[in-house]
Amino acid sequence: MSKIELLRLFLNERLTAAAEEIFGTIEKTIVEYQEEVSRTKEENNRLRRLLRLQKTDPQTLINCDEVPPPELEVSAAEEIFGAVEKTIAEYHEEVSRTKEENDRLQKLIDIVTQPDIKLHRSGLTVVEAQDLSEQQR
Repeated sequence: MSKIELLRLFLNERLTAAAEEIFGTIEKTIVEYQEEVSRTKEENNRLRRLLRLQKTDPQTLINCDEVPPPELEVSAAEEIFGAVEKTIAEYHEEVSRTKEENDRLQKLIDIVTQPDIKLHRSGLTVVEAQDLSEQQR
């Protein structure tokens, strides 16, 4: 194998390893986000069940001091939904950045594996190059 082929093989291996590492990190991040979304959904469902219980059980004795005012409940709900929306926005931003990085890496891989420019050896001195061209004649 020529040195250029060895270099190409080495670069392909390194770029492939880097791409696999990036994809692994992306997969891990996506799993973490999915787990967080799942936990949030479970918490929302639990809170909905509690709310339904409160609404359907009028015999429950409630101390008026313990009942939060509706404004507080609305504020808490808005805060929760705001946090969920923020998390989703961060997730989408991360996915977008990851796609851009993947596109950039794919372009690098394409450049290395399918170069448009042919490389020429330039390590020869002028005298050596002339001798070489005379020998080729």
